[in-house]
Amino acid sequence: MSAVILFDEAGKAIRAEYILKKRGFPATLVAPPPGIRRGCDLSVKVEDSRQLQAMQILDNEGISYLDLAAFTGGQGPVQLTERKDLGEFIMVRAGNMKLTFSKDSGIIVNISGGGCPDIPYIANHLINVSLTEAKSPLIMGTSLCAYLLDRALIEAKRIFLE
Repeated sequence: MSAVILFDEAGKAIRAEYILKKRGFPATLVAPPPGIRRGCDLSVKVEDSRQLQAMQILDNEGISYLDLAAFTGGQGPVQLTERKDLGEFIMVRAGNMKLTFSKDSGIIVNISGGGCPDIPYIANHLINVSLTEAKSPLIMGTSLCAYLLDRALIEAKRIFLE
């Protein structure tokens, strides 16, 4: 069983995951289940048996959250990153952001998704660049889309180096 801690802002979820992991607590940033999703929101998945401990850590750190949702089966939280094999290319999706790269060369061939104003600028600096040389989108942007694209880039690098 798992539970997700819900937040009113994506930035709080990102901070919560960082704080929990820094304390050695197993936590994963995920998209909330479709039935309770409100748009571009994020949540933090924790083990059901440790949810109270996670909430106490967040309370002590002053990170506010909306609610906790536990799942025993059926539709639960959605993994933040997914991979799709497209033949010569692999597309990595993180939230609404997608990054596609060549399997052979590791060159980023496409970036799509999101709606944040910094994405065209970031995409302009990443397309036709090797995954091994690509800079973090967080150096160039500060939006939720930039954060999700950074997650996609990290996963793409991991896949390419396998």
